[in-house]
Amino acid sequence: MAYEQVRTWSVLAVVLLSGCAPEAAWSPIHGAYNPVKTATLTTDSFQIPDPAGVVDVLMVVDNSASMVEEQQLLSGLATSFAAELLAGPHDFHAGVVTTDMDDEAQSGRLRDVDGLRWIDRDTADIESVFESMMVAGTEGSWSENGKEAAFTALEIERDAYNAGFLRENSEVHIVVISDANDDTVTPTRDEFLDWVHGLRAFDSQVSFNSIVSPSPVCPDAVASGLDYLEMSSAVGGLLWSVCTDEWMPLMISLEASLHEFGTFNLSDPAVSETILVQVERDGITFEPDAWLFQPRLNAVVFDSDFEFEAGDVLQVSYESAR
Repeated sequence: MAYEQVRTWSVLAVVLLSGCAPEAAWSPIHGAYNPVKTATLTTDSFQIPDPAGVVDVLMVVDNSASMVEEQQLLSGLATSFAAELLAGPHDFHAGVVTTDMDDEAQSGRLRDVDGLRWIDRDTADIESVFESMMVAGTEGSWSENGKEAAFTALEIERDAYNAGFLRENSEVHIVVISDANDDTVTPTRDEFLDWVHGLRAFDSQVSFNSIVSPSPVCPDAVASGLDYLEMSSAVGGLLWSVCTDEWMPLMISLEASLHEFGTFNLSDPAVSETILVQVERDGITFEPDAWLFQPRLNAVVFDSDFEFEAGDVLQVSYESAR
């Protein structure tokens, strides 16, 4: 399984935290990975999934009045992402909820298009169907509750209205698209984070991706999406500015990140000279040398020539700089 996660522009992800860049920044981040701490060392473990495995993608779309300018972008994003998913190897589900938690008909419930609540590899006219799901309009509540919507969709409605969408042992990828910050009160930040980390045995199987405004707020947004950016940093996920006029590269990057592994963010700031990297494969542990440490990302990055295999367990041990 070859992969190409090492990309020169991935190190620019930090730009989103400091201002609105003319080009959106991307960073493939893979979770907080079941860290184990001893008196001196932290060990982060990452399990490499089957590249053609089961993937469930939940889009959380802001449908408040301020999202008028984003409707065309949402349309293009939907068709592009559906095409990318179809061209990829995975067994996928992709569905959409809105940030409106005031309307009972929307509250965490997957958007229904002609009786379909998500798309998969067998969906007819897949691009058109997903476009109808994604272009949710601008008549939703002014109170945008993205984290609550995601929690409700994947937890409260999991075996009710949304039954069948979230599958056992799938990778889970949440994508929030909003020009405002999150208004979620319940669950709290810590409750939501605990819930996300509990979705799968390995946190590298879960991501939280944010298409929002950086800080300071960019011109076309209502507010910086600081709560969403913080969650992407804590959970792992891609970052993109909602103020850019091109979202296609993000969708290509997101689709690629569903099954390509090369960048592994660490749970604590690492002292670089203490890092030990090991891969366990079929009961044998070895120390690969095709990696480097990126201090700005606090991540171990593998060379694109190194090939992981499904079921590999990557362990990174290091002294924390805290």
